[in-house]
Amino acid sequence: MSTSKRFIVLAMLTLIGYGCDHSFPGFSEKEHGVYMKLLAFDEGEEAFHPNRYVSANIRILEGDRLVYRQFKEEVQAPKHQLAFLYHYLSEGDSAEFRIDRTAIIQAVPQLENTLKDADYLTAYVKIEAYQTDQGKPMDPEMLEQVILNKYIKENKGYKEQSGWYKKSLRKGKGSKVERDREITIHYKGSFLNNLEFDNTYSGSGLTFNYGTPGQVIPGLEKALKGMREGEKAKIIIPSQLAFGEEGSSTQVVPPYTSLVYELEIVKIN
Repeated sequence: MSTSKRFIVLAMLTLIGYGCDHSFPGFSEKEHGVYMKLLAFDEGEEAFHPNRYVSANIRILEGDRLVYRQFKEEVQAPKHQLAFLYHYLSEGDSAEFRIDRTAIIQAVPQLENTLKDADYLTAYVKIEAYQTDQGKPMDPEMLEQVILNKYIKENKGYKEQSGWYKKSLRKGKGSKVERDREITIHYKGSFLNNLEFDNTYSGSGLTFNYGTPGQVIPGLEKALKGMREGEKAKIIIPSQLAFGEEGSSTQVVPPYTSLVYELEIVKIN
């Protein structure tokens, strides 16, 4: 029996409950803390290989809250942090996983500060393609725009401003942010995949005189203007108003990367 036919037989057995784990009916345990249920399979001959690039659609949820998102256009290099989920899937396959909290944090440490108290997370994975090299990469500016458009389509409520996007979370009733006024803000900064890269809530916030050059990135400066004390909003800032084609000096933010900020005006003096 060929490898692909053998895999199809195993997949069908999985679908009808063969070898299911009682913790999650319909799922089979693949490794400690990782359970899988095959949702669909293809007859693609390309199977997982640790040295292959991967194009995959991935959503990871804690309950019904999305904590990680990867689009198929973001071709991942070999040994990607979520490669342990690809092991069991061939091209065209899609699966639902239940993953122990400890296992997912070991794989994606950036999730630790985002997660709440769920013991297991749910991941939906579809393998679009395995390939021996990255192929012809999409122009980075174009790739950023494609992913940004998909993000906005999936996350309703954002209104386009002058080159950036805003979704109101709470109205403010205090005075407005104006040039030369001292303001204190809190924010959470994350990428479009939902991984957090900065958070002021563990401290006293960021205090500065609004309008002073170099205090915040240009997109945040634009977003802050006119916001009121007590106001809270989510802001999407494309790279041209963030860290541009070079990325951040700390190398935390890659080049051509749109950012999402949850922004709160704490105080205006």
